[in-house]
Amino acid sequence: MEDTNASHREWLALLKGIDATLTGLSLKTDDHQVHADYHQAALLTRRVIRELETLERQANNR
Repeated sequence: MEDTNASHREWLALLKGIDATLTGLSLKTDDHQVHADYHQAALLTRRVIRELETLERQANNR
C-alpha cells in the first residue's frame, strides 16, 4: 500500500502544480473566453485532486 500512497502523493503534487498554473494563466488574460476555459480546467483539476485525496484517506484507513 505504501507504493500506492507514494504514487497518490506524486500525482497530487503534479496536479496541484497544474492547478496553480491554470489559475495563474486565467488571471493574466484579458480574453473572457480564455479566462473561462482556464478557470474550468482548474476546477476540473481540483475535482481530480479531491478524488485522489479521498482515495489516499481510504487507503490509510485500511
